[in-house]
Amino acid sequence: MEVVKVVVAILLSSPMMAGLLLFVQKCFQSDMIFRRYYLWLNYLWIKWWRKKDRWKRKFLKPIGLCVFCMMPYVTALVYFTLISSNIILFFLYIGMIYIWIEIFKNKLKI
Repeated sequence: MEVVKVVVAILLSSPMMAGLLLFVQKCFQSDMIFRRYYLWLNYLWIKWWRKKDRWKRKFLKPIGLCVFCMMPYVTALVYFTLISSNIILFFLYIGMIYIWIEIFKNKLKI
């Protein structure tokens, strides 16, 4: 019975999480609240172009440069604090959010 409740919670909350992640990405556009943060991430990406500094670049995508790279971290925070601790259903949750992001991006032309 517990698994059924978790699956229902995943099905209901995955569109909301996808919307939240797309909203954060929208806030990175010009004249929005997180634009300076996004410009700072891009500055670091360009700054670390040398071969010896390229290893630092892999940390920039999960903290905001890529919605799909940021998704597992935000999802893990929400899932393990609010929904459940079942690791297998966590991967179902990530998959559902990815599907919803793709649906929203194609429907809304983001």
